[in-house]
Amino acid sequence: MPRFGAHASSAGRLVDCAQRAHELGYECLQLFARNPRAFRSAPRSDEEYAEFRSALRRLKLRPAVGHTNYLMNLASPRRELYDLSVRALTEDLERCAKFGAQFLVTHTGKHMEDGPEKGIARIARGVTRALQQASGEVVLLLENTAGAGTELGATWEELGAMLNGIDSDRIGVCLDTCHAHQSLYPLDTAAGVREAIAEFHRIISLHYLRLIHANDSKPPAGQHLDRHEHIGQGTIGLDGFRALVNHTHLRKLPFILETPKDSPDADPRNLATLRGLVAA
Repeated sequence: MPRFGAHASSAGRLVDCAQRAHELGYECLQLFARNPRAFRSAPRSDEEYAEFRSALRRLKLRPAVGHTNYLMNLASPRRELYDLSVRALTEDLERCAKFGAQFLVTHTGKHMEDGPEKGIARIARGVTRALQQASGEVVLLLENTAGAGTELGATWEELGAMLNGIDSDRIGVCLDTCHAHQSLYPLDTAAGVREAIAEFHRIISLHYLRLIHANDSKPPAGQHLDRHEHIGQGTIGLDGFRALVNHTHLRKLPFILETPKDSPDADPRNLATLRGLVAA
């Protein structure tokens, strides 16, 4: 059976974040490695990191996953932004190692009209540099995108090209269900899920798939719009998520919600919906 959790607020003390996650029914959790809308972030003490690692063990929250901020662009042709992004990625890998994360998820970036080939090459160089410079064993996961504008990573082919250019074994993929549904892979039927995952395996290999971002989609498939919805209330729907959580390979992976937090019981409701779809 998959382990289910959600993205958690890291405001305040990290140990309180872990306790809130446990009380809401998380079995795993994700949090931002730094302020999601800034490159600078206030440092935390070694004592706070140790307290958080202890809480993760005590509350059996695993895996813990970090997420990079929204400003990074590892595909940018602008040297200043590119260097800042690579430096932030390196720091986030170090920070995740301190707070006990197994994975760090990152958006791949936009080529900004400079062309996909050049953008993919920059991503591969930057990720390789960050992984070589950062100590620890945190595995970096490239997240697929909805394919809006010049976003890279919307297709398995683009993700595969990035992976092929990265010189490290600490690398993998996080599959966001909303993003996949919005790009080229409709996930609203069991057949669609089987086809998308089979194609992923053919082009990339399921060896690299380590985490699922479980998000329903507000718009219909193929619109390239990143609009998350509650599980079962969007255009992927219950049939799609039933196929996802019961897929032979995916049911071995952690599922982390990034669904709307528009009420105090939003996460518990979405978690209960996912758990209710798992076949005995």
